[in-house]
Formats: sequence, structure tokens, C-alpha cells
Amino acid sequence: MRKFRDMSKTQKIIFYSVLAIVAISLYTRREKIMEAFRGGGDTKGAGAFVQTVKVRNDSTIAEKIVQNMSIDALKRTTLTARVTARLVRLLARKGDYVRKGQLLAVLEHSQQTAAVGAARAQVVASQADSAVARARMTNARTDLDRYEKLVKEGFYTQQQLEAKRTEYTAYAANYNASRAKERQVAAELNKDISAESDYSIYAPMSGKILNHYDLTEGAMISTASNVFDIADISVFKATLQVAEKHIMSIKKGMPVILKFDAFGDKEFQARVLAIDEYIEPNTRTSKVEIILDNNRDANGLLRAGMFGTATILLKEYSNVVTIPKSAVHESENGFYVWVVSNGRVQMREVKKGIEDGEIVQITGGLVGGEEIVTVGGNNLSPNDSVSVTQK
Repeated sequence: MRKFRDMSKTQKIIFYSVLAIVAISLYTRREKIMEAFRGGGDTKGAGAFVQTVKVRNDSTIAEKIVQNMSIDALKRTTLTARVTARLVRLLARKGDYVRKGQLLAVLEHSQQTAAVGAARAQVVASQADSAVARARMTNARTDLDRYEKLVKEGFYTQQQLEAKRTEYTAYAANYNASRAKERQVAAELNKDISAESDYSIYAPMSGKILNHYDLTEGAMISTASNVFDIADISVFKATLQVAEKHIMSIKKGMPVILKFDAFGDKEFQARVLAIDEYIEPNTRTSKVEIILDNNRDANGLLRAGMFGTATILLKEYSNVVTIPKSAVHESENGFYVWVVSNGRVQMREVKKGIEDGEIVQITGGLVGGEEIVTVGGNNLSPNDSVSVTQK
């Protein structure tokens, strides 16, 4: 102990380093050391402890596309204010169901109402002027027709007839001008009515108000401010990004199974609505839109924004060889498994097919009935003896 205290700092560092290396070496070889103690030094006799499973050749496995997704209403819109004004009446709030065309809010519009009233008065006045001008034009036409007959009979001169024709032309021009003004003021009235309508906000669709942005009566609303978020929550949609290699297997109307975090393993049936014709060059994927009828297929349980997974079944294979994914190891030459026979293991090269969760299809190397290592195969070597702890 005294010698240790007399060591220099450098010597102590070297001592601790050597001690750490020895400890690490012992830890990494702990299984073989324990096997040596249990087998009286014969590690081959005791064997590594592994778990195994019998290979099945009557399994069913499915090729699937599984993706995370979130749903939104198929029909959803955000209403914005077209004008800047004070909110005087708020007739709907978050959570309310509204009908298409229903009045939702009214902004201060007294000036616009006055402008509409003035425009209506101008329309009435212009219509009256047109009526007077038309009557005068009609009388002038009657006089002109009468003079044309009397000139032929010799009662009036050609000069008097031309005077009547000029008079009629003037009245006709006056009537046409009155009608033009009438149309002008009518257009102004429509413009004012349209401007007044901007101060009333109506529902463009039937649905549920998801947000009214904490609006209160008396608040000042500016142009382009969001006022209502309305969604038809009877039908939901989600968009998936499907790899190019699978896109030709997707068909419109194909079933899609949805699971949501809020409902655990409960499944909901959706279907493919549309497939994008464009392949994104950066991701080599194409958009696939799916829909779900909330009332028919989910009893109205779903809400916009819910998160979960979507699964599309591409193809199902029956009576095939499958094994747990944990049994498959990879080398530079491909994939292999450890086959147990008479208490020892041998490396068997295999060919992988599709995967479904923790199960993988084997298309070559196994025929069924073999006992393979599923746990404890990472440090094995060919012909190692093993002790099976669980099958």
C-alpha cells in the first residue's frame, strides 16, 4: 500500500489503465469463463445458452405498406375578413354545427347601408326619367307617322315633316341616354350591395366550426384576418407517400386499415381515393390520398388532426416458410441462420423474402422443421455446442 502511495502520478495512471483493460477483458469473456467453471473447463461440452424455434412452412405473410399519417377533413376551409371593421355580432362559436349559407358574424356597416339606400334612390329616379323620356319619344313617333301620311295627302310640307323627324330623333336619343344612366346607377347599386355583403360573414359549407380564433363582439377585425375554421367532419382524408416500386400495385378503391394512437389496436376501414400521376424526383415517391367515412366507418369517433398509422395490403402469401427476424444474421455474402442439430450449430445461408413486422419470409435455405437459434446467436461459430433454454 505504501508503494502505491509512493507512485508518481504517471505510474498511477498506467496502473489504473491496466486494471481497466483487465476488467473489460473479463467482462467481455464472462460467458465463456462461466461456461468453463460450469463444465470443468470444457466450454464445448456445456455450450452457449440459446433460444430456438422450429421453422414453419405453413405460414401466411403479407406484403404491406405501413406509414404514419394524420387525418384531416376532406372538406375544410378557413374564412377571412374581406374588410376592416368592428365585429358587432358573433352568431357562431367553436364547436357549433352550421349550415351552408348560415349567417356567422356581422361587422359594422352603417355607412355601407346608407350608400346602398342612396344608390337605390338614384335607381328609382333614373327609372322615372327613363319613363318620361320614353313617353316623349313615343309621342314624337306618333306625330312623325301622322305627318308622313299628311305630307302624302298634301296637308303638310316636306320641311314640316323633316322638323318632326328631327324632333323624334332628339327624343329617342334622350331616351337612350336615360336608359344608359339607369343601367349605370343599377350597376352602382349592385356594387354597393356587394360591398355591404362583405360586412356579413356566411358559412360557405355545412360543417363544424373548429376554431373562431377567440373573437369577441366589439373587437376590431382587419382585412385577411382569420375568423372561422369550418370543416365537414363526416369524411376524413390522409395523404401517404408511396415508394415508386409499389405505386403500380395501388389501385383506386383499395382497402386501407387505419389505427390511431387514441384508440390503441382498434382498426378503422378506409379506402384509396386518388393516386397522384407524378413521381417526386427527390424522394421517388408518389402521393396517395385515402378517405374514411367518419359516420359510417367510425361511428363519428374521429377528429381532425388525429395521428396514427395506415396499412395497405399489397399481396398475401400462404403456405410459406417464415421465421422470426431475430434469427436472421447478415454477413458480407448475404444472410444466414444458425441451425441446431445434436446440440451443435451450423451456419445455413438463406434468402429473404418479404417482412411483416417481426416475421420474415425465407425463400431459400430452409424447408421447414429445422430448429434455428433466435436468441444468443451473435457470438456463435460453426460447430459450437449449445444449450437450449427455451423453444
